[in-house]
Amino acid sequence: MKKLLTTIILVCLLPLLVFADSFTFSTSINGVSGGANGFGKGLFPLGTSYSHAKSFSLLGEKFPASTFNISIDFGFGDNWIPDAYTYDGGIPYWSMTVNERWSPEIASSFVSGRYFNPRGNLYLYLQQGFGTNPVAKGGNLVDIRLAFNTKYSLALEGNPFLKDVNYLSFVNPDGTPKAPFGPGTTLPSIPWLQDNRIAVNNNLALSTYWNLNKWTGTDAYDGAYAELTLEYGPSWLANTITPKGTISNYWKAYAYLEEKLTLFSTRQENGMNWATMYVGHSNSYSYVGGDVVPENKIPGDRLRNTFSDRIWLHFAGPHFIAGDCYTYIELGISNTVYWGNVVNEVSQKTKSIELQSSLNGLFHLRLFGFIRFDYSFGYVFNRGLYAAGPYWWQAAEVSFYVTV
Repeated sequence: MKKLLTTIILVCLLPLLVFADSFTFSTSINGVSGGANGFGKGLFPLGTSYSHAKSFSLLGEKFPASTFNISIDFGFGDNWIPDAYTYDGGIPYWSMTVNERWSPEIASSFVSGRYFNPRGNLYLYLQQGFGTNPVAKGGNLVDIRLAFNTKYSLALEGNPFLKDVNYLSFVNPDGTPKAPFGPGTTLPSIPWLQDNRIAVNNNLALSTYWNLNKWTGTDAYDGAYAELTLEYGPSWLANTITPKGTISNYWKAYAYLEEKLTLFSTRQENGMNWATMYVGHSNSYSYVGGDVVPENKIPGDRLRNTFSDRIWLHFAGPHFIAGDCYTYIELGISNTVYWGNVVNEVSQKTKSIELQSSLNGLFHLRLFGFIRFDYSFGYVFNRGLYAAGPYWWQAAEVSFYVTV
């Protein structure tokens, strides 16, 4: 399997490197340590990505240039076994009575723990533009993209460099499999952890992007933007090549609309930005169908329908030293409604509806386009299905980019 994936990646990469227009390489350091005993200490690069783009004429000179893009990324870190759902039936914890939760036959179906999760992703797409954006008087009105995505992930026992029997999720200290994991197992609720815990899932996507906006200054726009996407990851698309069971058999529809209005945009005497601010608003809707939804496509609280509304204020500060050295601050409020059946539940009997609301913020520092620092935070004041109080969260990330 590993040799096959390596061969596919090399075959795709070599011709692109020969006829390359440009490529971008990036890596990031964030505050999440990977593996048992905090391997990495929050300072080791836990993710790396590489992308390459090639522009060419596909439909002739009367149409905009087409773009072929390949992106490859990999990373590793801790992941958690979702203990809010039974592994055999996918029944959610929150849908049960207290007596049901603690009955012997149900209680034993909840598993929990953490594991070491190396993963990689390959994303290919061909994109073609049509028409002219009437607001900007230039650029494409609509872009159509056909894409293929494949994800490869492993669920390993603890950290391969730092063995620790205190963090065993899949095996006992003597090396025997821990129930319900082991060779030949099929786990409807968590298919990416069944059998040998090697998961490969593939999907196709068709997207359209509609541009009815214009640039008004650094990080500022006026107008609207929309996106429509249909995604399909059926079992016949090499999603049953792992030793046991189907890893993916789903489809997804997604729609997104945003509007932006510039409040002010001022420039320094040398033409660089002094200060810009815009107000933005967006709505999105998605539906996830199918009987086997892979880990990276599971919606919030596993409810099939998602509708989100967000409004935010974006302020970009002055350029300093150069045009790609500046900061911006973004503050917003988000409301998301989830409803419908529970994905990966075998019986499909459970239905629910919930509202989640939060305040969120982001501070971004960019230095010569090479180093980017992000600090994000949020205050969740409506937690939906879970009867718990509000809470704060925060995260930080440093990224490095190289473009040739």
